Amino acid sequence: MKFPLVVLACPTSDHKKYCQDEWINWIKGFTYPNLKILIVENSATPDNANLLKNIDGIDCVYVGDKVNDFNIRKKIAYSTQVIKDMVLNKYKAHAWLSLESDIFIPQNSIEYLMFLNKRVVCIPYFHFDDVHLLHMELHIIGGVTFVDYVPLMKSFALCEGNLKKVYQNGIGCMLIKSKILKNLPIHYEDTGFKAFPDYFIHLYFFRKKIPVLLDTSIYAIHKNNSVNWRQIESDFDV
Repeated sequence: MKFPLVVLACPTSDHKKYCQDEWINWIKGFTYPNLKILIVENSATPDNANLLKNIDGIDCVYVGDKVNDFNIRKKIAYSTQVIKDMVLNKYKAHAWLSLESDIFIPQNSIEYLMFLNKRVVCIPYFHFDDVHLLHMELHIIGGVTFVDYVPLMKSFALCEGNLKKVYQNGIGCMLIKSKILKNLPIHYEDTGFKAFPDYFIHLYFFRKKIPVLLDTSIYAIHKNNSVNWRQIESDFDV
C-alpha cells in the first residue's frame, strides 16, 4: 500500500514549553509510516530551538531572530509561510498536517484523514477551558460578512460522527493537500479587526469555494489556557 508523504508542521515558541515534552513524545508515536515532523521556532532566543534540534526525528528551523520586532499575528504568518515553502519545495510532500503544539489527536489520525481523500479536512478541538469548539459560523447581513463562534450546545450537536462542511475551524488540526496549499496565501491584514492568519486562510477557502470539512468522528484535546494566551497577546501587542 502506498503512503504519500505528509509533513506535520507548526510554529511554536518557548511559550508552549509547559506541554512541549508531552506533545513531542505524543506526535513521535504517530503511526502513519511516511511522516516528517517540522517545527518552526520563533522565540526571542534560540535556546528552545536548540533543544528541539537535538531530538531525533524532528526538523526544527529557528526564525526568532527575523521576527523579534513583529506582533504576534505577523510572527505567526511569517512562521507559517516558512512551513508552506518547506512543505512544497524541500519535502515536496503530498499534504501538510497543521497541528498546533498544544493539540493532541489520536495517533492513527493521519491514516484516517488521508483515507478520506479530501482537499481540506479538520478535526474539531475545544478552545480555552472547554468553552466551545473552535468552529465559527458565517452570517451575511445586509451584504456585510460576520463570523461568530458556534454556541456550546450547538457545538456538541455538531459532533455526531459525520463529515460536516464548516466555515471556519482554525488550523489547529487541519490536513491540506499540497495542490491546494501551493496557491494558498499566508497573511494577516493589519486592520481594526485583529484576526489571525488562520481566519484569512478560511476566508480564502470560502471565496474560492473550496469546502472545509470537519470530521466529527474524532476530536482533539487542546491544552491551551486563557491565562497563557492573554500573556502572549500582552507581550506581543496584537
